[in-house]
Amino acid sequence: VSVKDAGGPWQFIPSTARKMGMRIDEWVDERKDYEKSTIYAAKYLRYFYNTFNDWHLALAGYNCGGAPIRSALKACGDVGLWEMGRQGRLSFQAGGYVPRIIAMIIIMENPEAYGYVVPDDIEPLAYDKIYVPGGLSLSFMAEVLEVKTSTLERLNPELLRGATPPDVELY
Repeated sequence: VSVKDAGGPWQFIPSTARKMGMRIDEWVDERKDYEKSTIYAAKYLRYFYNTFNDWHLALAGYNCGGAPIRSALKACGDVGLWEMGRQGRLSFQAGGYVPRIIAMIIIMENPEAYGYVVPDDIEPLAYDKIYVPGGLSLSFMAEVLEVKTSTLERLNPELLRGATPPDVELY
């Protein structure tokens, strides 16, 4: 969790997460669910791309929200992210975020060229999705499924109280 209370692998702040439809309460924080938060992150990024019709501005919007980008566009016109930065119309954080993402993309296209070693033996995480009644503890489910409770906790990091939320029929 960041100083701005952004959480999960895609660093959503609570208000944005809720606006996007994610559940955040005493039982569940969907920002921590890798699959759900990735889907929401892709939708959020697509929203900004559809809004600004520019991937650099979409990335900056993902980082700081749409209002600062709209304000910069109003002040600068359609000059692009780099000129907005030169004119001092973007926060340092938002302006720095986009080059970091671009650098990451370039490195991931050819990690060995940049000194990174990608192990050959990494397999995607294999798991099955099952739906269970609300209010079941992970320890009970682990016993029934004959797996470790820690495995279920690792696979369900969004469950904050070691159980499925009691207010749902199925989770």
